Amino acid sequence: MITMTHNARSVIDGILTSISYLNTGTGILNAAIKTEGYNLLLPLIKTRIHVNGIAADGSPIGSILVRTGHLRDSLVALPEGIGFADDAMVSRAQQLETKYGKPIWDATVAEEQQVIQLAQNIVNDAFSGK
Repeated sequence: MITMTHNARSVIDGILTSISYLNTGTGILNAAIKTEGYNLLLPLIKTRIHVNGIAADGSPIGSILVRTGHLRDSLVALPEGIGFADDAMVSRAQQLETKYGKPIWDATVAEEQQVIQLAQNIVNDAFSGK
């Protein structure tokens, strides 16, 4: 599967780096944070873009947001990040970012903060035995 360039992976990787000092169970925590982080980001990003029409920089994207829904539906959470289901969708997404001159599929600061909170909750739960 081909993925489009976005910052979701760097957001998750940054969180993982910040908790890398944990030795016991780090692999399990990393996997949980990646899985849950991508699953949290995906609907946030889809709603922001396709429902609210807002780019990653907080500005409006444009007037026409959803035509067929193929682009929205092909954006999926994968073990390695958030990406598109096929080359045609990657190309379409890149064309839209070029057309509007702004990052669209990156995570916003607010979305990043939600993932950071999720990671903190996962770590806290791991140490509290939940």
